[in-house]
Amino acid sequence: MPPMPEDLERDLRRVLADADAASAGLRAEIARQRLQQAQHAEIERLEEHLASAVVRWDEVRSFFDHVLHELRGDDPQWHDDAEAA
Repeated sequence: MPPMPEDLERDLRRVLADADAASAGLRAEIARQRLQQAQHAEIERLEEHLASAVVRWDEVRSFFDHVLHELRGDDPQWHDDAEAA
């Protein structure tokens, strides 16, 4: 097979690079569309999720107490003793 002229080879490489870029863009768009569809499906089920959610307020309070103690650098044991007094 005779060698290709440089201009033809350069043009073919550019066409391939453009096709690769377009293909990557299409794959990214497909992934974005799939993620958006999954999010919409979960939003449609939000009412169902909320209806089945159980809130245990004592556990929520305990969690926030723990977080506040950690943020303040307090010893939670000291606070428990002080509250009991």
